[in-house]
Amino acid sequence: MGSSGAGPSAVGFSLSRGGPFHRLLEALRLLGPRGLVSVRGAIALGLFAWLPLLVLALVERHAFGGHGALLADVHAWVTFLGALPLLLLAEHEIDLRLGMAVDYLHAADMVGERARPALDAALAELRRSLDERGAELLLAVIAYAATVPIATAGATSWKLLDAATPAARLSLAGWWSTLVSVPLATFLLLRWLWRIALWARFLARLARAPLRLVPLHPDRLGGLGAVEAAHASVALVALAVSASAMAGIATRVLRTGAPVLAYKPLLVATLLLPPLLFMAPLIVFAPALRRQRLRCLERFGVTGAHFGRAYDARWLDRRAEVGPDELGSPEHEAFSGLSESFTRASATRRIPIGNDTVLLLLMATGLPILVLLATEIPLGEILRSARVLLG
Repeated sequence: MGSSGAGPSAVGFSLSRGGPFHRLLEALRLLGPRGLVSVRGAIALGLFAWLPLLVLALVERHAFGGHGALLADVHAWVTFLGALPLLLLAEHEIDLRLGMAVDYLHAADMVGERARPALDAALAELRRSLDERGAELLLAVIAYAATVPIATAGATSWKLLDAATPAARLSLAGWWSTLVSVPLATFLLLRWLWRIALWARFLARLARAPLRLVPLHPDRLGGLGAVEAAHASVALVALAVSASAMAGIATRVLRTGAPVLAYKPLLVATLLLPPLLFMAPLIVFAPALRRQRLRCLERFGVTGAHFGRAYDARWLDRRAEVGPDELGSPEHEAFSGLSESFTRASATRRIPIGNDTVLLLLMATGLPILVLLATEIPLGEILRSARVLLG
């Protein structure tokens, strides 16, 4: 999960601290020394969602016996003991990486004195939004609204008894799942989506500020490479989403006997939609990068024209032979340096989304899909098909 011992952002940036739920975790002493959820706290909340299900299912004798039993429900296992703790522990890596990116913007003077008030105002707005009570209350309401109405839908299982009959009812474990476990997991996912949306709004405000982009920066993004690399840490949220979704398909496959590929549309959507959603906030820098590239190429064009004429007159239009001592002239080195700088400026990327970022997000969503497919299709065949698709 990254360097858990690293300190907080120098400018006080955090995407995880603040809000009623964070204060609740603090009251329950589930936070670590950095003010983020500790490993013990993440495990405790996972067990809080899972253990009562197991106890109640054992009491009602729904823990064992067929594909409808609790212990055969792959979705419950993965969501409550895997994805839920991961959504909590993701705070460490995401907070660290995004905080380092914001510190970098200050240290590298990417905004300059004229735009610094705008950056500070955007940070202050982000902190206020993170601490709003109404936002997380609304997320909790949405989590319940998305869970309770579908509680009695589906086939007979450990949580729904006598399904598709007038006597259909929730088991005790089903009540705990409906009122506690599923809303908690859903709330944590919605909470991350809300906070990533706030981060996206911060990036949008930053992109509108007069950034001091560096045309010849080695990252080919005018110095914004650190922001792109930090943003890629949201892949942990994408991994949790994909793992839970694939576990849901695995449970359906076990209960119905349908092949995994019968759920191909859901597989494709899970592979592609989270990366597209999480990469979208970086698009806001595309106009600034385009303006910087065009302005830089124009300046290099003017400089190159003047220098080129002088170089031609000095070296190419002369009729006398060039002596060995003249080959090391500073003008040759200057011309070579100008050409190299022009090439580097021309290579500036138009959007701050590189292959590494795309690959990381696709790996996050694709790994659970690969594991699910491997239960029916030999891994070698899957890898060969992937190589064909990738060219």
